[in-house]
Amino acid sequence: MIGYVADTPDLFLKLSADEYWDFIANAYGITKAEKETRLTALLTLFDLLEKRYDTIESFSHGMRQKVFVVGALISNPKIWILDEPMTGLDPQAAYDLKGNDAKTCGCRKFGAVFNTCFGGCRKAVRQNRNF
Repeated sequence: MIGYVADTPDLFLKLSADEYWDFIANAYGITKAEKETRLTALLTLFDLLEKRYDTIESFSHGMRQKVFVVGALISNPKIWILDEPMTGLDPQAAYDLKGNDAKTCGCRKFGAVFNTCFGGCRKAVRQNRNF
């Protein structure tokens, strides 16, 4: 499976974060029990427990980005593709995302492609080549 986070977290704005994660879990055939287990770990990691039932449009850019990162990870993907994932994230969330591993988020080993822009140049950084 592949988890994807777009560079602009402006989709599904009328849904609550929880409704969005339900949508993603249903699309991947994830059971309610599995979803809850994974969400508990991810929402704790990204400090989203208290915002779970708020609408996505009420969030800042960084909070929206976290919602979509959680959506990408809920399926326990083997590969993540993240386009500008750090944009708008608070320093702690960016650190947690970059330093994330299988133990931290309850996911299996993964490969991640981070696409970031520095000074007009684009570069892809591949981490954890064990996928």
